[in-house]
Amino acid sequence: GTAYNTLSDAVSAAKAGDTIVLGQDVTESVAVAQNITIHLGGHTWTGSSTTTLSAKGTGVDSAVTVKNGKIVAGSAASSAKATAIHADNANLTIENCEVSGTGTGTLVRAETTSAKIHPSETLTISGSSFKNAAYGVYAAVEGNVKERSMTVNISNSTFEPLLLVPQYRPR
Repeated sequence: GTAYNTLSDAVSAAKAGDTIVLGQDVTESVAVAQNITIHLGGHTWTGSSTTTLSAKGTGVDSAVTVKNGKIVAGSAASSAKATAIHADNANLTIENCEVSGTGTGTLVRAETTSAKIHPSETLTISGSSFKNAAYGVYAAVEGNVKERSMTVNISNSTFEPLLLVPQYRPR
């Protein structure tokens, strides 16, 4: 495959369905707006700003997969906002990853904010571990639109000492 100077360059060049494989540890925050897989190859991906990976869906079939490595939440002026992965209107799959934070913030934030763009979202987590954050996973359907839904599947994963007790707030 083609070698790129940055992960952002590789994402920009990627086409729908492509897999990007990391060849080394990286410190960079990246926005993804297409269907791709990021194979960490056993390496560590550390965010350089508030969010390490921002996956923003642009259509009904938007999907991002991250697998086989370590993801560290980005740093933030307010560490309470540090997030490892934020998926909005996109299906998100996390496989065989160790996801860690800065001691506060949220490790994975998945939400659907537009029924027109992506009315039904799926978050799938398998074989992964989450540690060192206030919240492990935040999954929400924003607003009061009946056409929105979210499915969350978590298997063979661990959530180690998170700082806050999970809360459920029905609408």
